[in-house]
Amino acid sequence: MDKDLILMCKSATEYIIKNRSISQKKCEELFGSSGIEVFERLKGLGAGKNIGYGDLQVTQEAKRLIDAKYFENLIKQIDRDEYDRYLSNKSKEATIKSTRIAKIALILSILSRTGLPQIFFKWLWSIILQSIYPG
Repeated sequence: MDKDLILMCKSATEYIIKNRSISQKKCEELFGSSGIEVFERLKGLGAGKNIGYGDLQVTQEAKRLIDAKYFENLIKQIDRDEYDRYLSNKSKEATIKSTRIAKIALILSILSRTGLPQIFFKWLWSIILQSIYPG
């Protein structure tokens, strides 16, 4: 479940406790296109007992869900999971960067073993010196 749906379920549960029942139509009025899903979730959670005519009547479970901060705990868990994914992604990015650096270091190490950089710099130095001191 996403956070918005959890908050809608919490609001609907509070509504059931306050008004003793909620209809599917009322859920649709309160929560728009998500109303049917909220209504079904409430039935699934046991927050309301189906009394016929498409209405859910308040149950002890609804009061327990609110008292136990069930919905707040779900949101906290989602936040923790999102933060864990964020840290995991950052870790992967750092690994990719360190791998690139290691590849560059390896290439430079191999080049330095061949002696090509020394030859290149001698040649460059000789060109610079010839342009300053011709002759």
